[in-house]
Amino acid sequence: MKLALGLILVFLTAPLAARSPELMDNAGGGWSGNGGGLHQVNDNVWYLGAEPIRYCIKAKVDYPAPADELQAMVRRSFSSWQRFFTKYEMGRPQAMPSFMLTMPPQMTLTAREVRCDEKPELEFYFGLDNETLKLYREINEADGYGLALRTTYDHKQHRHQGFVWIPAFDQDVRKIEHMLLHELGHVFGMKHDTVFVMDRDIALLLKSLAAGDPALSFLTRIEADFWPFDLTAGSRMRLEPYTRRLPGAAPAFPLPACANGLLSLAEIPMEFHPAPPVITPPCVRMVLQKNHDNVENNFQVNLENAAGGWLATVYGKFQALQPGNEESMVPGTLSSWQNARPAPAPWVYVPYARRSMHAQLSGYFIRNQIRYPAKLSWSRGLNLEIFIPAQARWWSIRSFSS
Repeated sequence: MKLALGLILVFLTAPLAARSPELMDNAGGGWSGNGGGLHQVNDNVWYLGAEPIRYCIKAKVDYPAPADELQAMVRRSFSSWQRFFTKYEMGRPQAMPSFMLTMPPQMTLTAREVRCDEKPELEFYFGLDNETLKLYREINEADGYGLALRTTYDHKQHRHQGFVWIPAFDQDVRKIEHMLLHELGHVFGMKHDTVFVMDRDIALLLKSLAAGDPALSFLTRIEADFWPFDLTAGSRMRLEPYTRRLPGAAPAFPLPACANGLLSLAEIPMEFHPAPPVITPPCVRMVLQKNHDNVENNFQVNLENAAGGWLATVYGKFQALQPGNEESMVPGTLSSWQNARPAPAPWVYVPYARRSMHAQLSGYFIRNQIRYPAKLSWSRGLNLEIFIPAQARWWSIRSFSS
């Protein structure tokens, strides 16, 4: 769809499935459309270069959060994304293509609030509307919890007029700030389902949370314990099976009742049980640990008791399954670059990450000199599959989210 307004990018987060056909596969999360152009441009980073993003805030008088709190909320959200990109060494182009004369500009990670009459690049609307936002939602017959919209991508300046719209969908300011983090993630080029706050079903999550829900503790956080963006050296992640049953067959006896976050030893293949003389409790904790990439065994699985005491370790070695696929999960910009010979350059995608991350890995764990093939992937959290030869099947476990 192409609008006379010249708008080609929008991320709309709605609580229910939108009625437009192109939205049906993204019910409750968000969508983008560009009217027949290069769809990859939809996910481009909005602002490149050293100059801070100039933004202003407009808020309804009776909005759930007062003006000073909204100002602090926007500053916190910018700071949270800055820390996130610093942690994962993102923000600078991965490499300079050979035909470019200079390195592509870096992502703009700093921001400065200005008055709304000083021609800001980015405007935040809390509980208010403008004609562009209203018209877009009317044309698409959809409303939602948040919207990030920018004008047609400028392939010369790499800076655009944009809007972030957050209605008063809830009185809980934590939910509002979480929604703000999500929409600001789109401004920085983050894709849906790459990390906890970018969950495509975020509106359904916020809609379902009630007072006292443990999941409330993850609000206003970009990463959750069970859903980080990537694993770095020293990372530890608790695991749980996809189904509460013995791998390979339904148990012939009831599984022991274990506290939340603990597994019955009967749920773990015998090949991974602690070896005698270790006395193993009926309920254990299973933890995946990421080691440095320059060591022989860059992953290990630890079995621990409820207090975190060591019971057993199984070491593993993994490598990227399909190098390069991770580029789609990091912020990037597809553009016809001007700083090239000849100018403009061919359409080239530039990822803004210094190292590979969020990649699918393949490898094995080794126990008693036997190798167990394994795969590690990301899908709304971490997924680990280990092949158990005695059962001739894959055992699937995932990051603990209960």
